[in-house]
Amino acid sequence: MEIKYSIITKEEEKEVISFLDKVLNHRLNQKIWDWEFANNAEEAVFTLAKNDSEIVGTQAFLPIKLNHNGTKILTSKSETSHLNPNYRGKKIFESLYLYGLDKCKEVKHTLVWGYTSAVKVWKNTLQFEVVEPCMYDMNINLHLIVDKDLLKKYSLNYFIYQAKYFYHALKVNSKRKERNKFFEKNTNSKLTQHPKPIAASDLENFYTEIRSKYNIHFHLNMDEEYMNWRIYNNPTLNYKTVFFYNNKKLTGYYVYTIRENRLMLSDFSFVNEEVANTMLKQLVTEMESNKINDCYYFGNYNNQLNKYTFDVLEKLGGIKSLSGWASFVLKNNLSYPEFNLYDTSLWYMNGLWTEGFGI
Repeated sequence: MEIKYSIITKEEEKEVISFLDKVLNHRLNQKIWDWEFANNAEEAVFTLAKNDSEIVGTQAFLPIKLNHNGTKILTSKSETSHLNPNYRGKKIFESLYLYGLDKCKEVKHTLVWGYTSAVKVWKNTLQFEVVEPCMYDMNINLHLIVDKDLLKKYSLNYFIYQAKYFYHALKVNSKRKERNKFFEKNTNSKLTQHPKPIAASDLENFYTEIRSKYNIHFHLNMDEEYMNWRIYNNPTLNYKTVFFYNNKKLTGYYVYTIRENRLMLSDFSFVNEEVANTMLKQLVTEMESNKINDCYYFGNYNNQLNKYTFDVLEKLGGIKSLSGWASFVLKNNLSYPEFNLYDTSLWYMNGLWTEGFGI
């Protein structure tokens, strides 16, 4: 057996797409491949391990531009790690990954990062400098609507169903009054809403403000290029964005998608608590109009702004827990000069940092 490691060629694309579509936990076709990798071919790194013509393993490094204290830097997100179970225990994955890291250096990926549940592999075998369980999930049930079908399913007869419905209807009404009372006192009705930024520079100015206010050193470089690529032209998720302005100043925004009757809140960023509460009021209104009870948020709890976000969402009854699938891993691939690089409190991370298939 002789395992060969290589960068994927154009001729191998269809074979790899067909192979990965069968083993990944999300669908993959030519359109999705082009969106994620082919359209970034000069910067993307996709490596293969083969035994003769058989695909043994894959490892991708998706180019993501981060912003470090106002400067755009090219990094890569570790993705699509797969090894044929029949080849485990032969250090093939380690060799493939190290081969990929060398290729990342050639295209100037300063940092390599990602999320994994296999923390021992990334720490001990791949020698990542940071392996930290700082990512948290939050699940929220807003009790916005009464699920009649669910009540009927778990009611022995019509009278029990009616009693359950009456109880849940009272609970929904009580929760609604409680929320409305809170929103009346803690929101700003003068904020205006827009589906996209008014000006291309608004997000840049917004992040300049929150970097200073919340001690953020690293965040996604949320410019027009990123928004068009990852959000507005995402072929797998139908994202919705709402931007909140005070006069002509951007003060907050959120990004979400609806998946399996659940609102997946990918980003919820704001300059102060009043703006956050105003955004939350609008989000609840949209959930009610879509007849959705459940909401999910994912973020780095070590970061100050994310702590505030979790606190805001807790007002709606959210329950946070340490994410079991997403320990943060980070490798300084090109000796990037940053004294506090490994301080995860300086990293503003949320659902948009994932691959873009679920959140």
